[in-house]
Amino acid sequence: MGQSGYQLKKCQQDDHNEQIETICYNQQCTDFRLNCSKCEERIHQDHFNDVQRINSLVGFIKDKNTECQNFISDLKTFVEIMNQSFSQLISGIQLKYLIREEVVKNSTLQQINDYLKSAIGFIEYKYSIKNVVSQLTQKLTNAFNTLYEKLQLTTFNYYEIDFISKGESLKLQRQGVQLAEQKKYEEAIQINDFSLKYDPKDAISFMIKAYCLENLKKYQDAIIWYDKAIANYPQQKYILNGRGVCLYWLKKFEEAMIWFEKVIAIDPKDAFSIANKGLCLLSLNEFENANIWFDKALAINPQISLALRSKGECLIQFKQYKNAITWLDKALAIKDNDDQALNYKIAQENNSIISKLCFVMRNHQKLIQMRNIQNNKRYFVRRN
Repeated sequence: MGQSGYQLKKCQQDDHNEQIETICYNQQCTDFRLNCSKCEERIHQDHFNDVQRINSLVGFIKDKNTECQNFISDLKTFVEIMNQSFSQLISGIQLKYLIREEVVKNSTLQQINDYLKSAIGFIEYKYSIKNVVSQLTQKLTNAFNTLYEKLQLTTFNYYEIDFISKGESLKLQRQGVQLAEQKKYEEAIQINDFSLKYDPKDAISFMIKAYCLENLKKYQDAIIWYDKAIANYPQQKYILNGRGVCLYWLKKFEEAMIWFEKVIAIDPKDAFSIANKGLCLLSLNEFENANIWFDKALAINPQISLALRSKGECLIQFKQYKNAITWLDKALAIKDNDDQALNYKIAQENNSIISKLCFVMRNHQKLIQMRNIQNNKRYFVRRN
């Protein structure tokens, strides 16, 4: 153990096998910077004032960390200033060119004329603004990419000096999973990204990040990370299903079906992916075909409310209302806890709608009678 507190190997230059004693901090130095007493006799002679004892390493790291954090804060300030300017531009456009119908009704003819003049002229400005923003964005992106390459940010060779063990890296991954289970998805992504620095090819971390992005409704970003995970686990059905779910929410129903079918090919009894395929068919208005797939899912697992509710929707399309009520009631009776089916994301939003639908369908004759009575009353009042 060196005086700095870090585990340092003995000097291996020319087989010295001596304890490391000094560090060179000279900016132009091209020699190896960690040296023993034997090394000092022949290197760093022209900048010996920049050579310090090994115990200076702790202070150096602290200073550099502070310097780096301050630099990052400065960069973030620049971005915030740019965001403020952009927000000001967006707000100005909204205030000037977005107008509510009720405002028009209460405006003078001169005000409406001024609005029309601005709105019609906006077409010309719209394309020039879009071109300016697009060019500046591309220019800035290219500049960032150039800086990224110059700083060699894609290489992290110093992480090979095991500052934290693999066990600690896995511990971070577990923390990310726990945060995701608590629905703290943004925090989970931050922890997960830190874990990925130590193992940039860890497919489990890819899957965790994809899952979090999916739940944040950042479906396009989630697909990118699902693809990274699939490259390592092409037969992992939960990853394939997750990619299909993202495509579904992007309304790419036919593409989504392809991924659900991949899962079904791996596991023909995966009721959730079978139900998800049915939901895609339902969204494509292929009600009869969708109903077949919901029946297949329910034959495997009769407790999937996605299939129960959606089968009810199909029966409504077939005008089999009494039968539909039965299936909708079954869906309402189930509390969903499984994230693998799409319904587990939307059941809570739809339960109140389903309840109202059931009430209307059960009482439609009574409601029609009440409406007829009210109409007759109004007619009687008008006559008298």
